[in-house]
Amino acid sequence: MGIIWATTNTDVALLADDALLMSSQARLAHHEGRRTSDVPLSEVPTLNAVASQWLGSRFCARHITRNLERLSGQPFFWTRETRGEEAASWLLWRHKYDYLRRTSRWFPGMRRGFCISEADVAESPMYERVLLLLAAALMEAFGIIVELSAEPEHAEVEGFVLGEEAIVANWLGGSGLWYVDSSVPPSRQ
Repeated sequence: MGIIWATTNTDVALLADDALLMSSQARLAHHEGRRTSDVPLSEVPTLNAVASQWLGSRFCARHITRNLERLSGQPFFWTRETRGEEAASWLLWRHKYDYLRRTSRWFPGMRRGFCISEADVAESPMYERVLLLLAAALMEAFGIIVELSAEPEHAEVEGFVLGEEAIVANWLGGSGLWYVDSSVPPSRQ
């Protein structure tokens, strides 16, 4: 039921804004090569929430992929999804699958952390819990070690990768479409 629910809702929302989403990608393409980019939602005021999240997620995945050579050792990847509705993006969006494949090959045995508090689990319907578990299982199928934190304050931490350097890539729960940086300013550490 969770997969059908997520697929239907995502598909309907993305198809509703298909043409606008394509034109928004072209209009925002100049951000691609930048080390830092902070795009407010006002840049795409007519996109629905799912289309905006897809656009932000895709940009963040590409940003991290462009900056993988800046990382060394066994970096730690932190993701901000805390509920099944948010984690469904890992299961449904091709750029997320491609991102997992590429990063897991670049860093075999990599670690990815989530914050899943007891309150979020208790408040989530069963089908959302299943989506969250399936997202973690997908990552583990790529050889990624999934680590969980139950500390509620960790849910506010932006998405990041921490190796010798830090890369911030956040599209979920922020005030804008995305915020990325490949050399984290002190205010974000």
